[in-house]
Amino acid sequence: MKFRKKSHKNESEVYTDSLNDILFILLMLFLIVSTVANPNIVKVANPKGSKNTKAKQDIVITLDKDQNYFLGQNKFPKKALTLFYQLRFAGSEASAGYADGGD
Repeated sequence: MKFRKKSHKNESEVYTDSLNDILFILLMLFLIVSTVANPNIVKVANPKGSKNTKAKQDIVITLDKDQNYFLGQNKFPKKALTLFYQLRFAGSEASAGYADGGD
């Protein structure tokens, strides 16, 4: 039994050598255009608070070796600091831990 080899004399070939070059150029073109083009930016309004919320500041009371009281960098007599403390923390839990040394 002899098998004949099929001849494909009428078939045509598609040359794809230049197709790679064209696709590369198109890819580069789209990359460049996409980085240069400015899309429409949606502006978002930032929410605004209705309350005035400021950060709480720490109160530093310092006592030196000569029994001088300082509120921050300012020197105060002990009576003024006691009055300030009572007015500032009246009714809060922080005033429960305060002990007046008495002068």
